[in-house]
Amino acid sequence: MGSLLTLGDRVVVRAACWPTAALADFAAPDFAPPAGRHALHVPATFAHYEAAYATRLREQRRRLWARTREDAGFMRALALVNPGFCRAVAALHFEETPSKSTRHAETTLYRYLARAVGRTEPNGVWSGTALARWGERTRVVSRPARWAFAPELAPLQALAEARLSREPYRRAGHWRLNETLAPDAEGGWTYLARGPRGLARRRVRLAPQVGEALGALRGWGPATWGALLSQLASRTPAGTDVAALAEAFARGGLLLGGPRFPTRFVSAWDALRKVAARLSGPDARAWRRCVHRLGRLCRRLETRFEALEAEAVLAAHEAARECVRTLAAALGEPPPELPRAMLRCDLELPFDLELGPDVKAALGDSLEHHLGWMEDSGLLGRAHAATRAWLLPEGEGAPWAT
Repeated sequence: MGSLLTLGDRVVVRAACWPTAALADFAAPDFAPPAGRHALHVPATFAHYEAAYATRLREQRRRLWARTREDAGFMRALALVNPGFCRAVAALHFEETPSKSTRHAETTLYRYLARAVGRTEPNGVWSGTALARWGERTRVVSRPARWAFAPELAPLQALAEARLSREPYRRAGHWRLNETLAPDAEGGWTYLARGPRGLARRRVRLAPQVGEALGALRGWGPATWGALLSQLASRTPAGTDVAALAEAFARGGLLLGGPRFPTRFVSAWDALRKVAARLSGPDARAWRRCVHRLGRLCRRLETRFEALEAEAVLAAHEAARECVRTLAAALGEPPPELPRAMLRCDLELPFDLELGPDVKAALGDSLEHHLGWMEDSGLLGRAHAATRAWLLPEGEGAPWAT
């Protein structure tokens, strides 16, 4: 039987960036209640145990603060992913008898420390990736880490699509009715629309005549903005401002099309450059100014990140947010919803990795075993069917099939 897979030339390696030793001594296996079913019911025994427990807990709390709040590298990483919590923690100090808010902060700090030690999914500088290659033997060579900073795209996408949906840009593309639009039992309409947090179901109530005009467009193919206005004008009462109506539909996600934020790009910066090419005049200049400022800000972070204090990272987030707010004003759009962290970072791990034949064989055997189990259990076929159903409309064949 032939192999079910062929390994590529490179392997993506993911690793957490904090050592396991950072958590190891938070356990206390040698500390246990006195033996015997009723031992803790003896007042003297319980008092002794309670005092020892409090002492051990205080030691571990001090250790937690030393490895989180008082560690510059940890606070820098925290500032990158959760600026608000970082500011709150920076204002706290160790308390022998902690308040409720301090206990909650310590719980969150421990969870972030555990994430930095135990999770390999890339997220800021808690963890990172490297490309390993196959070689004659397994070896690791240290080198400096590399950081790649970029702005969070969601608010910039919202601004771009809001501006591109209005004149003069909307006449450049084709438009269609949102295919998910459907009437509900209460006389309204429901549909799916993409927002800052992804797809969400929305509901609107429309005047009966407007609803009928909108319903008449269902199944109507993509058309230019002018043709769409003509269709709406023929289906609404005389005197209706169909241009304002269509614009409201487009901004609300009932109409889709026209120039859009790029869906294919090699990096965040590539996407932002493509948007600049779709804008014109003052809009394009304002967009390029914003991208230039964000680029300069990210380059400074990339070259100095390891030497920065958490306050400098927080200031960079705020500077990026201000860039977006300034761009919104220049485009004549309301400020978009801004994320908790305006800047993102991809970390390239500080080593070059070569994997030998023994690792390659072990990895291949493991993957073969896993795929074989999925095939035998029927999961592989179901995964293929689910992927096909998600990618293709019902009844259609793959567009690349012949």
